[in-house]
Amino acid sequence: MPETATLSETEYALLVAPPLKVVAQLAASRGHRQLFDDLPGMLTLMHLVRGLTEWYWVSPPSEQPRSPWSTLSLAPLGACQMALSLAEMDEETQRTCLHALQAGYELVSMAGALPAPTVLLESAWRALVAQEPASAETALRDAGLLAMQAIEDWETQRRQVAGTAQ
Repeated sequence: MPETATLSETEYALLVAPPLKVVAQLAASRGHRQLFDDLPGMLTLMHLVRGLTEWYWVSPPSEQPRSPWSTLSLAPLGACQMALSLAEMDEETQRTCLHALQAGYELVSMAGALPAPTVLLESAWRALVAQEPASAETALRDAGLLAMQAIEDWETQRRQVAGTAQ
């Protein structure tokens, strides 16, 4: 499970809430009643939160104190933990799911299947900072769709390679 360090309300509103909302909507449009039921959706959630967190980290500091990187770096898993909390699973099962999601995200990332999150989310970050929620949501939706498609393409290719190796 992610450590108990938490983001400030401002950080949560910038880094977690917008991607969580958008990816839940994308999962619903894909026929999933809950986000936790959509593996590409959960990996996309991690990707979007990570990208926004990277933009936040490299942006000029605001007047509010910034959480340390050790806390910010847990935001993607924390977002997934929030989604998994709706699954009503015991803590051990939730921990196993979070470890699997982290491993899956690392696998997809190391394979180069996903676009660089900072490039992908630049317009979303700029809209969030400018307090333009509609523009941010549109940019996050576009980024989320690209990430989901990249994950599904990678998985299809992986299955095809596994099928020809047998």
